[in-house]
Amino acid sequence: MTFTLRDTPETLASWPHAFTLTARYKLGKTCTIELEAQGDYSITSALHTYFQIGDIDHIRVSGLCDTFIDKVNQGKLTTQGGDLTFTERTDRIYTHPEAVSNIVDPTLKRTIDVHHTHHSDAVSWNPAAELSKTIADMPDDGYKTFVCVETARVTQPFVATPAAPARLTTVISVKH
Repeated sequence: MTFTLRDTPETLASWPHAFTLTARYKLGKTCTIELEAQGDYSITSALHTYFQIGDIDHIRVSGLCDTFIDKVNQGKLTTQGGDLTFTERTDRIYTHPEAVSNIVDPTLKRTIDVHHTHHSDAVSWNPAAELSKTIADMPDDGYKTFVCVETARVTQPFVATPAAPARLTTVISVKH
């Protein structure tokens, strides 16, 4: 599937840049999501991938790196040792992730591989119990059954030029 969005007089009134955004999706045993930006501008972006999981209390994510910007703690640069586990609200920008992050889900007996391409960062998010209750389109306990691991360009925005479009790509596969 391919979706294209182009600038209009209305978009130019809010954001004064001519652009074309193309989102490409290939769905199957392996899924690919690619965002291509054409124009003359710089922008941050993330491919917001929400993964259904068995139980957030048992999830661990590897391949993110040890250094992250903690958006829950006023953007403080923080380090962690080992895999990410979820014991509280999590909103992190990992600044030097590996090319592949792995979501290990022992409840559903699977590992989800998230391959990052053209990225500078990976983002991981889960609202935990308190914030989940404030999100209108989520059940109060909805945080228990999803996790976000996103391919992103946050700390190093991508630059689209007329001669070279910018791209952000993720490839997702599941191992049982």
